[in-house]
Amino acid sequence: FFSNAMKAVALNAARLNFDGRVSFDRLRDIAALSCHDVSDPARPEEILKRVAGHDVVINKEMPLDGALIARFPPCVRLICEAGTGFNNIDCEAARAKGIAVCNIPTYSTEAMAHMAITFVMAQSCSLVPQA
Repeated sequence: FFSNAMKAVALNAARLNFDGRVSFDRLRDIAALSCHDVSDPARPEEILKRVAGHDVVINKEMPLDGALIARFPPCVRLICEAGTGFNNIDCEAARAKGIAVCNIPTYSTEAMAHMAITFVMAQSCSLVPQA
């Protein structure tokens, strides 16, 4: 799918690394990675400049509409939503452009399991007053 010189761009890396604990080192081991803390979907020219020359666009919850995706350069072959859904990405526009779209379905599985157990424990010991 990709050559050895794969290039990736994270359009809004600050959404992924909001607490400063995320390391992009493993991704950098396999790709030349450009990170932008914030990208503004209201400034499509800026986004187009950022994706130019990249194979992979990494996104977190930012809208990527059909008009913008239609203008992506031919080098873009994958849009990766760094989360569980991709309702913010126009998948039809990506398909029409020959761009694959993926997400990370297990992004928050462990955190959600912890939260569910915490709620069960809170209810079982009446940490929250019950009516």
